[in-house]
Amino acid sequence: AVKNIILSLAMSSEVNPAIQFWESVPVPAPQGLEDVNEIAYNIANGKRVSPVCTQNRYDQLQSFEDKEGDIYVATYLKAGTTLTQYIIYCLKEIESALHESFLWCEIDLIPMVAIENNPHRLYKSHWWPSGHMVPSEDKKIINVFRNVGDIAVSLFHHCYGFLPYNFYGDWDHFFELFMNDEVDFGDYFEHCKQWYDQRDHPNVLQLKYEKMLEDPKKAIADIAAFINIDVSDEKLDELVEKTSFANMRKNSQHFAPPFPRKPDSENFFRKGKSKDWCNYFSEEQYNLLHDKMEASFADEKYKDLLSYFNEYFGEYYPKNNNEEESS
Repeated sequence: AVKNIILSLAMSSEVNPAIQFWESVPVPAPQGLEDVNEIAYNIANGKRVSPVCTQNRYDQLQSFEDKEGDIYVATYLKAGTTLTQYIIYCLKEIESALHESFLWCEIDLIPMVAIENNPHRLYKSHWWPSGHMVPSEDKKIINVFRNVGDIAVSLFHHCYGFLPYNFYGDWDHFFELFMNDEVDFGDYFEHCKQWYDQRDHPNVLQLKYEKMLEDPKKAIADIAAFINIDVSDEKLDELVEKTSFANMRKNSQHFAPPFPRKPDSENFFRKGKSKDWCNYFSEEQYNLLHDKMEASFADEKYKDLLSYFNEYFGEYYPKNNNEEESS
């Protein structure tokens, strides 16, 4: 029903479709709707969150009880969330649609009763490891990191593409917002550090998006072992093909969130590799973000995390001079 409301608004609206959308659903309108150079957002527990999330939902989640076998994919936005969800979805051989079985628990447009009674007990989250996302004995959490350059570029297209964000700015304007943590879920580096601190918890598996692309068979095998699913070598090969970017992009209607998109926005699945940031960042922008990255991970305990980030965001490349792409 929500999807039908959103799509009809997107097709019929003659005024700001983001404002009309929020006037038509039983959820408080987010902030930032009147300025098209600002990204619409809400505040929950003192943190900046997506416009489809509310304090009310985070309050409800405080009493949400984990059950043995619960599985969460926990990421910052655009860090490989959908790919990881789909791998689990395929391993468990689920027949219902991905977004009907793998619920974003923090979105207030999904009734809490649906979250509580999800028969598959599969959830995604973009929250920090606090509150309902504190690791526990009952739930298993798969946490994915991605290099900050591609996070920024992919999040730019995400915010520009989906109408609820009401964002019409260009890349340079978005970059300023990203540097100032004025985007969904705030400071990416702080988000990474807090999750990295959970790396030794037995029910937390941490993956790196680029490594998943470089060796998808290993990534699928690691996820299968973590969630206690036996899978043959032949089945792994089948799943590598099924969860490939090319296959997912071809069937993107099954994966994209059910929110209206601008007519000139790109496909939800844009490219699917790494280092597309080279085609967006000026050298000055690269230096600013790289310096912030170095400062954020200055503590010795984050040296391995910093090394990973530098592997994919450690050197500036002139625009249009890279051989790889990004999603």
